[in-house]
Amino acid sequence: EVEREQEAFLSVGGWWDVFVVTCQGLMAQGPSHFPQLMHLRFLIFAASICFLLRDYSTSFTFLRQLCLKFPGLMVSWNLLSCLPADNRMQKFVLRLFFKQTSNPLLMRLHANYSHTNSNYKLALNQYQMAYEESSEDYLLCLCIAVVYLSMANQKHTVYRSTNALVSQAIGFLHKYQRLRGECQEVLYNQGRAFHQLGVLHMACHFYKQVLVTEPENRDASCYLSSDLRPEAAFNLALIYASSKNRHLALHILNKFCRI
Repeated sequence: EVEREQEAFLSVGGWWDVFVVTCQGLMAQGPSHFPQLMHLRFLIFAASICFLLRDYSTSFTFLRQLCLKFPGLMVSWNLLSCLPADNRMQKFVLRLFFKQTSNPLLMRLHANYSHTNSNYKLALNQYQMAYEESSEDYLLCLCIAVVYLSMANQKHTVYRSTNALVSQAIGFLHKYQRLRGECQEVLYNQGRAFHQLGVLHMACHFYKQVLVTEPENRDASCYLSSDLRPEAAFNLALIYASSKNRHLALHILNKFCRI
């Protein structure tokens, strides 16, 4: 009897299927059956729940409705940028970008997808267009620097071009540092850039600065708190290990990377 009663209840996956079908049915009804504000809250709730449960395909279905019906809503664009980029999402963003070429959000998303697909020249062009409109955006400066670094590390890049690309990358990194201020994030990104270029002594300098810098939000219970010391310590240990200094690498790992 107990087994029969257990079989009568839906599993977790079954309840999830019921939730998805219900949300899709409510979405198909449209705002004509309930107020627009309620429709907006429903779409945000459904997209957020699907995102937190890593059902990215269903989350994108709701986010697509949000972006089309409420294009000025920043929450939908933020969630969309957090989703793993697949072909369906890239085509959706590309179609919207062709219709709204002056939209800075679509411009940045399109540039991010181009960078992910190793289309660095197109990504740099899109970032530069966005940079012309908001030159004091520190995140754009970081993105442009990363594109220059990616282009400099390509195998077919000639030596003279590499020097110019690295100079541009360092210039945008300095502007990123000036706009963002001195914090763990800036120090770690600078160390990561020099690590990628193979300038290990500069990478070690910035990684060590991260280890002695407190995070911006010290409240560990806060959702926004972030401490980059374990990541910096791990990268620093990799540099020490590659230099045959295994003892110091283990010391750094035991001090900052133990759970």
